Amino acid sequence: MRMIHPIILAGGAGTRLWPLSRAHYPKQLLPLIDKQSLLQHSLQRVMTPEFAAPLVLCRNEHRFTIAEQLRELGVEQATIMLEPEGRNTAASIAAATAYIAQHSPDATILALPADHYIEDATRWRQAMQSAAQALPQGHIVTFGIAPAYSETGYGYIQAGSAISPDGALQNVQAFHEKPDSATAQQYVQAGNYWWNSGMFLFDVPAMREAFHHHAPEIWNAATRSVETATADLDFIRLGAAFCDAANISIDYAVMEHTDKALVMPLLLEWSDIGSWDALAATMPHDASGNAHHGDVLTLDAHNNVVHSEDMLTVLQGVENMIVVSTKDAVLVTHKHAAQQVGHVVAQLKAQHRSEIEMHRTEFRPWGHYERVFASEHALVKKLHINPRAKLSLQRHRHRAEHWVVIEGQAVVHCEDEVQILQANQSMYVPQGASHRIENAGDTPLIIIEVQSGSHLSEADIERLEDDFGRA
Repeated sequence: MRMIHPIILAGGAGTRLWPLSRAHYPKQLLPLIDKQSLLQHSLQRVMTPEFAAPLVLCRNEHRFTIAEQLRELGVEQATIMLEPEGRNTAASIAAATAYIAQHSPDATILALPADHYIEDATRWRQAMQSAAQALPQGHIVTFGIAPAYSETGYGYIQAGSAISPDGALQNVQAFHEKPDSATAQQYVQAGNYWWNSGMFLFDVPAMREAFHHHAPEIWNAATRSVETATADLDFIRLGAAFCDAANISIDYAVMEHTDKALVMPLLLEWSDIGSWDALAATMPHDASGNAHHGDVLTLDAHNNVVHSEDMLTVLQGVENMIVVSTKDAVLVTHKHAAQQVGHVVAQLKAQHRSEIEMHRTEFRPWGHYERVFASEHALVKKLHINPRAKLSLQRHRHRAEHWVVIEGQAVVHCEDEVQILQANQSMYVPQGASHRIENAGDTPLIIIEVQSGSHLSEADIERLEDDFGRA
C-alpha cells in the first residue's frame, strides 16, 4: 500500500451559494448535507491508514473555526497552514508540495478541495489507492467524473487514449472551460469528456518539475514562503513571498500546458456543491419536486429550491425558483440563473455591503456572537462564551460597553477591578478602559453586550493580552 499525503484546499469563497456562504464563513465550513461541514466530510475521507496526516491550507480568518472542526473529529496530527492572502490553487498546491518535500522528498500527494460531496467514501478511497499504485513516474493524475447530465457549471476534461490495459488511466487531450448548454450536451454525447473534479494526485518530483517548466515564478514564490514560514500557536504561517505568486488555478498554471497529465474517470456520485442547483441535488424532494430545508410551506409550487432560516417561508403558484432566506438577507432567483449568483455578490461588494462578508452570527476562538440590533451609534450583541474560555484583555477608543449576564457566571475585569456577575447582573465599561470577560465555569456563559459610541467596528479593538495569539 502506497502512503498518500492529503492536502485539503480550504481557502475558497463559495460566492454562488450566497447568502448562506459568506467570506467570514464560506460553504466548506457549513453543515450543508448533514450536521458535519463539507470540510469535515473531506477530512473523514482521509482518516484511514493509507493516508498520512492531512495538511489543510486556509485563510487566516478561518483558522480557529477550522481548528475547532478538526478537534470535533478527533484529528490531532493535522497541520493547518495559513495563507497571507488568497492566491488560488496553483500557489496553494506549490506551497503544500514544497512543505511536504522538506520531510518526504518523494511523497505521493493528493490535492483535494475542501467543499466536495462524495456519496461513497469507501469506493472513493479505493479509487485513490488504485491511482496511487498505478501512478507513472513523472505524471500528474487528475480525476474526471462521469457526467450524469449536461452541466454548464463545471469544466470538462477531454480524454485521449488509454495508457493502462484496464483503461483506468487515460491521456488528457484537452481541458475545456465551463461550456454553454449546447456545448455541454455535445460533450456528454461524445462519451470521452469528464467533469473536472479539481482533485490531483502526483509525487513531489513530478509537480516540482511541472512548475519549473510552466510556472517557475509561482514555484519560487511558494518555496520562499515555506522557507520563511513561522509557527503561530498550532498553525504554520506562510511567509509574505506567497503573495508574489500569480492568482491563478493549477489548471491554468500547469495542467493545461504539461504533456504529463493523465485522467482517471471516477464512477461515483460527486458534486462540488458550487451552486444552489448543485446543493438541491443532494437534498430530499417532495412529490412536487421541491427541495426544501427549514420552516417551509409550498402550495401549488413545483421544482423549487427553498432554504429558510429562523422564519416561515411560503411559496405559492411558482416553479423553478430558488428562494433562500437568512436572518439578514433574502435571495430570490430563477433556477436558470443559479450560476450567476456570484455576480450578485460582486454587485454587493461594489456597494460595500457587509452581508457578503459576515453573518449575523460570527464565530471566534472563545465561542460566538450574534448581532441583534445595529444603528449608527448603537450595536447590540449576544455573546456565547465557551466553558473555561475568555476574551482578550482589550480596550476601545471610540465606544463604551454595557454587559448583562443572561446565563452562567462571568468573571469580568475592568481596569484594576474584578467582579463576579451572576444572571441578571450587569456592568458598565467606560470608553478607553481595559476590560475582559472570562467564563470560569463548566457551562456556556451568555451575555448581552450593548455598544455605544462614534465608531462601532471590530477594528476598534486594541488587544493587550490574548490566549489565541491575537494581541
